[in-house]
Amino acid sequence: MRSLLDLALTNAILALLLAATAWAASRFFRRSTVTHILWTLVLIKLLTPPVVQFSLGWSLPSVWTAFGQSTRESVETRWPTSSLMPWSRADEMAELTHSVGIWQVPHESPSLLQQIPWNQAGVALMVCWAAVSGAWFTLQGWRIWQFSRWVGVAELAPPELQAEAHILARRLGLRKAPPIRIVDGVFSPMVWAVGPATTILFPRDLLARMEAAARHTLLTHELAHCRRRDHWVRVLELLATGLYWWNPVVWWARREIEIAEEECCDACVVSHFSAEPRRYAEALLTTIDFLAEARPCRPAIACGLGDVPFLRQRLTHIMRGPRPQNWTHAARGVCLLMAALLPLHPVIFGGPLQVVVPPVAAEVAR
Repeated sequence: MRSLLDLALTNAILALLLAATAWAASRFFRRSTVTHILWTLVLIKLLTPPVVQFSLGWSLPSVWTAFGQSTRESVETRWPTSSLMPWSRADEMAELTHSVGIWQVPHESPSLLQQIPWNQAGVALMVCWAAVSGAWFTLQGWRIWQFSRWVGVAELAPPELQAEAHILARRLGLRKAPPIRIVDGVFSPMVWAVGPATTILFPRDLLARMEAAARHTLLTHELAHCRRRDHWVRVLELLATGLYWWNPVVWWARREIEIAEEECCDACVVSHFSAEPRRYAEALLTTIDFLAEARPCRPAIACGLGDVPFLRQRLTHIMRGPRPQNWTHAARGVCLLMAALLPLHPVIFGGPLQVVVPPVAAEVAR
């Protein structure tokens, strides 16, 4: 149990450092695609098991020491003179080590958490952590199951609407569009990936309010989510939130990922309907007006049109033109650097140092 807590806390510390890097890099590059990748790596770090362990500090200030009386004592401790070599050989060994020096390397050190006394408070912390995580996964699982049952009885879209979606999907580079289901109730158009196939859900009442051109822009937005595989990120968010519900970095990363996703999909729509950005903006406003009639609860694993607080920023980007989405060499370098840090598992404090005799001295000892 202690090792699990050690892993979770060290991952949380590294995730905080990666989050600060992602925030600074996203402000510097100002590209939604880069921002999305960086913040997704932050969530991946929280779920990555340790592969490479390293220490962040040593208990002694230096790993190279001159030889004197302490060195002689270390050598005699490692090779007992009474049993391994004659006294003459021991004196020769001491003189050699006094002249060439000894390299010292660290022992495998206990982590920061292992140096803290394990008491009842730690056990209570783990029990509370596990209880809240279990309640979170139970609640979300029940909501997903209920929503899946509701989606399963929804009717398929008319063939005309499905044909329109296939044409738009080919324009985006998809082989075919996922099936579209018409649902009753106040919901945002969304991508639902639970079940045998990915499905796009479209509210019946919203469909009746829109003209064909506006409907095409919303369908393109949802197809862009499918092409980007944003529903896979929803699963990552679900796991990270359930395990690290107490960590503000998770909620920070989820917010930044959602903003970046919507900007990427908006840029995709505007690039394919460059002559009608105003019509797309009006379609978003119509959707927001439709959602204002109730407070829909979107499942944690669904991809929709985003939340209302970011609408003003999105409309500004739509009317002025989306930000550039191309990758620079510097952006690739930052992403690769953050990806290289994912398997690392730091040890906060180091332990005692071990004396290791150089190969020349070991040859004399033999």
